[in-house]
Amino acid sequence: MMKRISFIALFYFFIAQAFSQSLVEGKWSQIRRGNVNWTEKSVSLKECLLVYDDSYASPMRFSFEAEVPKGVEQVQIWGGFGYKDRNNRYAIGLRGGNNNDIYLNRYTSGGNDKMLGLEKLDFNPKPGEKYKITVVQNGSRILVFLNDEKLPRISVEDDLPIVDGQIVLGGGWLPVNFSEPNVARIDEAEFEALASLDIYERPQLSAQQKETLRQKQRKSYKTKKVKLESGRTEVSLDGDWLFMPTYESGEGKSSSVPSELDDDWHVMQVPSFWNLAGNWNHQSVKKKTYGASDNYLDEEHKRVESYTFDSDKTRSAWYRQWIDMPKDLGDRRFSLHFDAVSKVAEVYVNGELAGSHVGMFGDFEIDVTDKIKPGKNLVAVLVRARDEERADDADDNVTVAVTIEVSNDMVNSLPRGMFYGEEGGIWQPVKLVATEKAYISDVFANVRTDGGDMEIELKNMDNRSRTMNVGIELYDLSTGKLFFKSERKKSIMIAVNGTGKIVCKTGKINPKPWTPWSPNLYKLRVLVENDGQLLDSKDLNIGFRTFTKEGNKFYLNGKVFHAWGANHPPCGIRPNDEKLANKFMKFMNEGNQLSTRTHGSPFTKVWMDAADKQGVAVSYEGSWPWMMIKSNFMPNESLLKIWREEQLALVKKYRNHPSIMMWTINNEMYFPMFSHNETKEFKVKKWTVISDVIKEIRKLDPGKPISADSGYGRLPEDYEQNLKPNGIDDGDVDDRHIYFCWYNRDFYQIYKGEWDKRMYWTPGANPDRLFYSQEASTGYPNNDDGHFTRKYIFDHYVPHAYIGDLSWEDRDPKYGLERHALLTKEFAETVRRTSPESAGLNLFANLTWFKDVIYADKIQPYPVLDAVKMAYSPVLVSAELYARHYFSGTDFASRISINNDSHDGESIENAKLKWKVSHEGVDLISGEADVPKTEHGGQSFVDIEGKLPLDLPVSKADCQFELELWKENKKISSNAYPVLVAERAWLEVKEKLEGKKIGLYDATGETKQAFESLGIDFIELKDLTQTRVYDVDVLVAANLDSQYEEFYNLGDLSTMASNGTGVLLLHPAHHMEHMMAGDFNHYYLRKGRFANMSEEDHPVFDGIKRMEMSWWTMGENEVLGIVRRSFCIDPDSKSVKPLATFIRTHSYLMGASKYLPKYSGAPMVEIDKGGNVIIASELELNTAENDPIPAKLLVNVLDYLIEKGK
Repeated sequence: MMKRISFIALFYFFIAQAFSQSLVEGKWSQIRRGNVNWTEKSVSLKECLLVYDDSYASPMRFSFEAEVPKGVEQVQIWGGFGYKDRNNRYAIGLRGGNNNDIYLNRYTSGGNDKMLGLEKLDFNPKPGEKYKITVVQNGSRILVFLNDEKLPRISVEDDLPIVDGQIVLGGGWLPVNFSEPNVARIDEAEFEALASLDIYERPQLSAQQKETLRQKQRKSYKTKKVKLESGRTEVSLDGDWLFMPTYESGEGKSSSVPSELDDDWHVMQVPSFWNLAGNWNHQSVKKKTYGASDNYLDEEHKRVESYTFDSDKTRSAWYRQWIDMPKDLGDRRFSLHFDAVSKVAEVYVNGELAGSHVGMFGDFEIDVTDKIKPGKNLVAVLVRARDEERADDADDNVTVAVTIEVSNDMVNSLPRGMFYGEEGGIWQPVKLVATEKAYISDVFANVRTDGGDMEIELKNMDNRSRTMNVGIELYDLSTGKLFFKSERKKSIMIAVNGTGKIVCKTGKINPKPWTPWSPNLYKLRVLVENDGQLLDSKDLNIGFRTFTKEGNKFYLNGKVFHAWGANHPPCGIRPNDEKLANKFMKFMNEGNQLSTRTHGSPFTKVWMDAADKQGVAVSYEGSWPWMMIKSNFMPNESLLKIWREEQLALVKKYRNHPSIMMWTINNEMYFPMFSHNETKEFKVKKWTVISDVIKEIRKLDPGKPISADSGYGRLPEDYEQNLKPNGIDDGDVDDRHIYFCWYNRDFYQIYKGEWDKRMYWTPGANPDRLFYSQEASTGYPNNDDGHFTRKYIFDHYVPHAYIGDLSWEDRDPKYGLERHALLTKEFAETVRRTSPESAGLNLFANLTWFKDVIYADKIQPYPVLDAVKMAYSPVLVSAELYARHYFSGTDFASRISINNDSHDGESIENAKLKWKVSHEGVDLISGEADVPKTEHGGQSFVDIEGKLPLDLPVSKADCQFELELWKENKKISSNAYPVLVAERAWLEVKEKLEGKKIGLYDATGETKQAFESLGIDFIELKDLTQTRVYDVDVLVAANLDSQYEEFYNLGDLSTMASNGTGVLLLHPAHHMEHMMAGDFNHYYLRKGRFANMSEEDHPVFDGIKRMEMSWWTMGENEVLGIVRRSFCIDPDSKSVKPLATFIRTHSYLMGASKYLPKYSGAPMVEIDKGGNVIIASELELNTAENDPIPAKLLVNVLDYLIEKGK
């Protein structure tokens, strides 16, 4: 039966056909500055959008064709519909490059913007190929089709729909050729037919295909064959394991029995998780729009979709590994070593329970000597990992670990770092270890820079006492040559089933020390003999170094070590990728990031080995972030016991790694912040849990600094009154977490030495304690294209405070990346320059500083990496800049700081500072200065000054202020800052304002001074009543905020505007509420250093770049600014529109539509007075005297008002 098409649908169909031929210039309006090139049948757009003049109403179908020209780097095709204004519309994108997706979002004022849909493509859009995008909308329901496909790629229900409006072409930043725009109304029946379609999904394996694949994989599975060597044998059991989810087999113990057939089992890789794995910002694995890395999410879905079982249904599973042992096992001890299993494991050998373990991160060893036999053996592991929601069987016991009964609810609550929480599996390596019955059970290399004491623990599981002769050897890993050998072996007699400890001392042997800049490694070999026969040997890599605390400083090998670094590497999302671990750590080391923190996930051995090898000092953080953060709450004692044992096991496992610089108990437990309502006794109870672990760590690894909590700062009164009297050890570190240049204000907030003082929620530095921030965040670019992580764009509007609507994903990511790099660099420099007593700084989060961070062969750094490399130069030469924009012919001066953290540990003497300001390789000004002696770990200062030339190569020059430090004809440090220099001719005062009658009433004289300095002629008005006397082209009423009393004749200004005179109100403050009652709700008093062009193509912004709306010069040695306050426009106002907007820096907005209007406003607005105009501004335009950007804006505003008044 044919579908009926209504007459009205046919009518709109023919209109659409006519419209598809109407791609002509006169019917479209350009929004934003950018390039528009018309041809007969197409239009090319770059960095702008076109809006069709006529509107549509839903239900409708809108389509267009588009092609990115060959030679362009990638496909970014954008269009839209539902256009009401630039802040209220839908945007649709087809993204190639490193995105490969189709994208739909809605822009809606007031914090109601929403990401609606994102679907990965099964092909890579390429420049030079034409694509067709079709949108079908009926009210809140929206479908998006691609090319001539019959199924929609996106099908969504919008909870705040825009049901009619105008269509849009463009909106992206790369050139695109558009053709064949087509909009048509459709009837309800046709829409319902389309809406009933299933969404397009990439092809997946059918059940039969999965079964075929399973059979193939099962057939290729091979039993592990073990060959026993003399002494110690370690056999990796990694690789293919047989796998059976319990939803298929049940949890019955028959799966552990060798006689149970396993031909129908699946094959699973070990180490890995069996389900979707996510960590930190990458943990939202089931929500496609989070946006830390869409590619990581896609890779994870592809991984689990490739399995022959249903990973979503798998909450617990059996693993099997068949091991073929030799006929002669000798009198040996056999053990299975698991680096980590998530979360509960029961281990069986040949059907017998051998042991169990609870916890996601701790390693464990199980003695299987009495269960291993010659020939085929079966190792079976039952692994349980439930989701994070409380299950109906939450109180049922799932296993017994030692003496702890573990319920399902406890499994859900087990420490999981910052993993998603549902991850299950044998996710770190497994090995079978064979030794003699008398063997080495542990080695602790207690090293110094000149040697070490090797503490060796031994066990004797033999049926007779054994004499064990112990010696050590050291090999230089870089050459393989023997460096040291014990002259004599030390002997110890160990009884049956006994243990013993022996210390082998090297004496003073002067090895090459381990440092981040020279990560020298040695292989320590421990040898145990009896009657001339080798009983056991154990190899481990070590380095000779000491990390200690003295006063308020870290010391490395006896010299001050400022721990400049960043965290955290992507261990949590690639825990076993050795190649990536080494590549990432190499990036860190070469980028002067010489320390890190194991945030999100405790490092695995792969990542610790990489830190050792590449030279990155590690603060090893525990596995339970936010433990006990809740006021008056203590976790289950059994869970605390599991956590405590896991924490100490990790310390014991990794303490020999030379890169370990300190231990951090957990992340952000924040006892001082959330303990206000707790009794003293309860506070002490919580602290005792932490203190006991700290004391145990001090025994296991003496001398290393310890942070009691990453985020904790000691409150002296709390310590003296509560902690100290109760014997509480609160560690060695005041560990500030703070978010300058992201949630908090920019680095100018600490420009005058405020860094180590009390601020926000953190108490600041204490004498004789390390003041060391392990989480100093400056923002989170995504790992796909460099836009900020989508959650922070749409849900929290965090980057908007710094780059405004350039945050959105249809804008060029370079703006965010460049500002992020600059902010991060100068924040780190400011800490070093203004707070030399700081022990270090760990910027956060450096896994976001890379494109393709999950691929060792593709990973590429964003600009922030090189920026931080400069900020973390061992010898830092940095500038105080109380100006970023300069007029030509004016003085240029700066105070230069030299911080000496040189790797040689020596002072700097007889050095010379060279500096210059240059434009495209041409020096505008330069100079030299002698530098005072700068001690190692210390600081010195040099003041430089000069005069910029009057004439420039161009009237407005983007320049570099460059610094170089030289010693004995060798450059030992350099730095650079972007600055702007402009000639006064660039302002076009004469061209635009000469002969114009400008009336100025100035309540303070500041604007008058600015006018005079710029050569703007004006008629000075003594008071506003004179507006009735003088006939002017434009009237400026300035600095009205200096007078609290209401101006009785403000109405005259409104009348003047209505009569054709342009009016500029500069800093009118509260007077606007009286003058424009009903249009303004209130004004926002927050000052700011960043403003956003709401209409970047407005004439007032001619010649000004968007990123120049920040950091205006406020005066000599004054912190920079731009916004004094902002107007809050009534949403229903028809006569007021924002020209510039401001959003205060802020953290998470839990309900953006509620909070964003409270945190934002418009510091410059245009008021329509019947076709004539008033502009009201709270931007710091009085700074025009010293800064060319506000000067240009002021001239533009006056010119615009004069033109509008003609």
